[in-house]
Amino acid sequence: QGGSDEKAIAIRGERAREGGRQGAMEENEDVDSIPRCASGKYCPHIMLLVGDDIGWNNVPWNRPELDTYLPTMGQMAAEGVILNRHYGFSLCSPSRSSLLTGRLPHHVLQSSLMLCSTFCVAQDMTFIQEKLKQAGYATHAIGKWHIGSAERQCLPTQRGFDTFFGYFTDAVDVWTEKTEAAFLVSLLDLWEDDQPAYNKTDAGYVDELFSEAAVDILESHPTLTPLFLYLGFRGAHPPHQAPWVPQNMPDDWCEDDKNITAMMQVIDRTLLKIAATLKDRAMWEHTLLVWISDNGAHLSVPAKAACPSPNFPLRGGKSTAYEGGMRLPAFLSGGFLPSDVRGTTQDGNVHLADWYATFCRLAGVDFAD
Repeated sequence: QGGSDEKAIAIRGERAREGGRQGAMEENEDVDSIPRCASGKYCPHIMLLVGDDIGWNNVPWNRPELDTYLPTMGQMAAEGVILNRHYGFSLCSPSRSSLLTGRLPHHVLQSSLMLCSTFCVAQDMTFIQEKLKQAGYATHAIGKWHIGSAERQCLPTQRGFDTFFGYFTDAVDVWTEKTEAAFLVSLLDLWEDDQPAYNKTDAGYVDELFSEAAVDILESHPTLTPLFLYLGFRGAHPPHQAPWVPQNMPDDWCEDDKNITAMMQVIDRTLLKIAATLKDRAMWEHTLLVWISDNGAHLSVPAKAACPSPNFPLRGGKSTAYEGGMRLPAFLSGGFLPSDVRGTTQDGNVHLADWYATFCRLAGVDFAD
């Protein structure tokens, strides 16, 4: 597996809860309100939220002036746990396949899949959603997939997810859900489970559609069944298509900076909606929310003097082996976090691959694959 620093908060937080935390909770709370795996073990709901090409300098805890525009994200990070050394790969498909298989990218995918790629993650690799499903979790995926769709067996609902609503390729137009032109044709790429989502295209800004889908799942989910929700945002992958004309942003910000921030505002609002829905349904106390980017931000070519690097002060960006490409903004939130780590910044090394074993441990299943 990933093999990161022993101080990684992902493992530490779970260990802190074993035994004593569960006993104390059951003494002070109606046992019937606690989500449990098939084994009877207390299993928290897991929200795994993945931003796309979001740089180190695109988030408020690394750039305080963004607090005004991204208040929910800033508050969640400040009151939760900021992971200061969370690493991945410098490209989308390798990072996402590493995250979902618990293997370093070298052993899964080493390049991003293209529109007509003829392969996907190997069928003999067990995805994290399959492990959680074995434990009794309901599993749902929304948004970007991008780890293979060449054959039916590659699709999310064939790899452990109960449902899927999203797109298969690297990026789609935020209004039309069409791919970038390839072989002189632009293809519609919006799917519901394994069928085209014809009735949901052209219905609004794509990340807002995903936000609504997430809330719908949360509102209808049986609260005693542990839930794994994987949400891959379109923001802030190029092209930087803002949901609205950016308002009240500094005049000296360049257009890209404003558009990325506006795209991030949709993510911020989604975080607010998810947290509010979980709290309304008394699920927040039993939720671990993990928010990460898949890789560093894309650097403009040629570089624009008026646009500071979205990965500042880190060197490089997406597609490079420098920290700007592989050191990822990340934070943890949710009522499941131990109180003694809330409001902290953790400097222990964490890799995308580490979440696999961490989630397996939370579910009480063997991470070996």
